[in-house]
Amino acid sequence: MKRTNYALLNIFNLIKIKKEDIDINRFILALNKTIYNHPVLLSRFYEEDDGEIYIEYRPDLPPEIKIIKIKDEDIPNLKDNLLHIYKPFNSSLVNFTIFLSDDYLYFFYDIFHSNFDGNSVIIFKNNLEAAYLNKTLPKDYFFLNLYNYNQNLKSEKYKSTVNFYKENFDLTRDYCPKFDEDIPENIKNNKSLQLIYKEYSSEELRQQLRKNFGEKPKYYNIFMTMNILLANYIYSDFKDENPTAKIGFNGRNWTIDSNSVGCLIYNYPVIYHFENKVVNIKTFYNKIKELFELKPKLMKYPFEHTERYSSMMSIIQTKGFFSSEFAGKKLELIYFYDNLINMKSNYVMTPLMEELFIDDNIAKYSSFFDAKFYKKSSADRFMDIQIKTSKLIMENFDVDKDINLENLF
Repeated sequence: MKRTNYALLNIFNLIKIKKEDIDINRFILALNKTIYNHPVLLSRFYEEDDGEIYIEYRPDLPPEIKIIKIKDEDIPNLKDNLLHIYKPFNSSLVNFTIFLSDDYLYFFYDIFHSNFDGNSVIIFKNNLEAAYLNKTLPKDYFFLNLYNYNQNLKSEKYKSTVNFYKENFDLTRDYCPKFDEDIPENIKNNKSLQLIYKEYSSEELRQQLRKNFGEKPKYYNIFMTMNILLANYIYSDFKDENPTAKIGFNGRNWTIDSNSVGCLIYNYPVIYHFENKVVNIKTFYNKIKELFELKPKLMKYPFEHTERYSSMMSIIQTKGFFSSEFAGKKLELIYFYDNLINMKSNYVMTPLMEELFIDDNIAKYSSFFDAKFYKKSSADRFMDIQIKTSKLIMENFDVDKDINLENLF
């Protein structure tokens, strides 16, 4: 958290709407009203002398809403300058800009992921639209809910969960797939982002997920955990018999947090013990399912806080967070965090970060490799293994037998 370059995953949108379809002054008033309705957008992080990190509500220091005149043909040129590198302490972590051309309003927001998760996008957009239509906004109780959550951590269940992780995990070891030792110095020392992006999309995988893991997103975490751990074991040439990853997923309780804007993520480690280059998929599934049923309450942060070198971040996403309309009028998405990456960032959030996106038609793996740690050949190999292990899991989901991995990889 002391680093200032956690910027790859800024949550951002640049939308375009015809001037004739929107009242600009009314839109600005609605934006201000929405910002003041959500305390996280008026907050900053600070660090105490003892190293503890806190989030502080500062309505006396609201974010500036910039208004800039622009020509439509200049919009594509904004790409390399839109996104911020945020300083995580004692400074604003949001940015709102309105670009005005002769015919269009372009609205851009860029928010530090520690303040904003994907579900916050939905809530923010709905409340901005409601404010524009002069509707009463629902109260955001993010801080109250976070306080209650922290109070509940004092329970016996929490203590037993902490003990479980202390007994089963060595927090000093490196949990990422093995780094390449021969990265060229010019890449390793480059100050700009060096990214290798790999993607795998499969309609068949989506169908198999539905068939074997049901419809609830929490069960897809089990699949992704199995796939990552198995791929990691094989990638290590079967030397790491206790591969571990960290799985991050939405910790939002929609009954309680339905109107809260803020980053609500569960992020906790998972582990499995392989032996002798063999796996029984049915046993593997049951063990990982048992681990998830512990319902650990560890590490639900109001900010992203992952160990830079020792962990691997994985995220499940089951829906998009975008809309094609505002107050009944059509809008166009120009840039958003699925089609633009902040190349001003020095590195990926963790050396290898993965996302599994699932909608009604397709499942898509997106893998972000930090090229300062992995060569393209390693990224290609890891993704190739993941594709094969995903098929192996699905094809043997109900099979209770040992599979010799050495014969397959």
